[in-house]
Amino acid sequence: MRDQSGIGSVPGSDGASLFTDSSGNISHFVLTNDTYPSGQNTLTTSLALQSPFNSSLTTYAFDLVASPTTTPSGVGTTGTSRALNGYVGGLVERNTTSSFPTFIVENDDSVTGSPGDPTAVRITTNASTNRPDGEFGVQVEDDSRNYELRFGTTSASSGRGTFIDDNTFGACDSTQTASTIDGTTASRMRMFMVNQDVVKVTGFLPSGVSFCACEFLQWGYWTVDAKDVSNNVDRFHLATWVAGVLSTTGEMPTTGTATYVGHLNGSVDNNGVRYQAVGKFQNARNFGSQSGSVTVTNFDGANFSSVSVSASNKRDFAGSGSNGTKSISFHGSFYKGGSDATKEQGGQFHIQGTEGTSYKAGATFAAARQGDIDTSPPPPPIDKGRRMGALTLVVENDGGLVGLLAL
Repeated sequence: MRDQSGIGSVPGSDGASLFTDSSGNISHFVLTNDTYPSGQNTLTTSLALQSPFNSSLTTYAFDLVASPTTTPSGVGTTGTSRALNGYVGGLVERNTTSSFPTFIVENDDSVTGSPGDPTAVRITTNASTNRPDGEFGVQVEDDSRNYELRFGTTSASSGRGTFIDDNTFGACDSTQTASTIDGTTASRMRMFMVNQDVVKVTGFLPSGVSFCACEFLQWGYWTVDAKDVSNNVDRFHLATWVAGVLSTTGEMPTTGTATYVGHLNGSVDNNGVRYQAVGKFQNARNFGSQSGSVTVTNFDGANFSSVSVSASNKRDFAGSGSNGTKSISFHGSFYKGGSDATKEQGGQFHIQGTEGTSYKAGATFAAARQGDIDTSPPPPPIDKGRRMGALTLVVENDGGLVGLLAL
């Protein structure tokens, strides 16, 4: 499904688009689907349209009234110039000659069972220009198609993006760097990315599941409507991303244990029915063995327990498992929180149905460490073949010996 519309502000009788109250203060303005053609000052009718792959398009009109409101607490107070890296997850629907198949998407060069490359996804923010930009290196899960998606720019002009603070930013397709499909410049790219604090969607959280209480990781949503030079159309539905400041291998601890708790959030195709789902993520990590055990609770009603994940370079990890009816695969990394190299973790996962079921989910996860790393040594094992001491018990009854027990 693709929704497309122009947008313009509705003028009043005096030609101005900002309306005032009786005291002369600006009270509101109105946005509509009509537009102002380039170089003109006259609003021209231009209907919005909704275009699904497998049926006829429909047109519609809208009017949105915008009024002043109190700025939410904390918005605009902390803006940092920095580079974030991370993961993407989601589904892409492809327009073929006879069908509309859905494919799982993930970071470019990902291989199931091996750690992924978090540098394939980059978001940069510039506090001086108030601009963000992003580069998402994405592949279809079977590596049959690759995308380099470019969002915004950090330069002051023609940014097509806004950076308000570290928790509030978004960008559309870049006007300075072209996005590509399989290495060739796309003939059309309509896309945007925002972080979670811009939309704050919580209505689809299942019972007992909440979003990660992450202090440092950023995560959010992105969507793309792309056409290649052969007029093939790919549509990424409400995909997700997660990013932060990566830890280095040298900063990773080699002893201790910790538990990370957060969420999984992504797109589902359940036998042709597409929707968004969220579940609980938990990873019990052993830094000594560089391994972990992941538990997934209530992601679209599915649970996975004791999914083994391991790391070959200490920071990045991968793993896979099954619950009998669905299989799950992970790629993830550890992220800094200030000087703490293992404060949080984030990554990508996908789920597929087994036993012939047509089920796919592509998503990302974010999780925060619960407390500090536990570095206390484990209790020593008990050697059952070794005598630990001797005990003699004498039981008397009315001055007579009844029994003797030796241990």
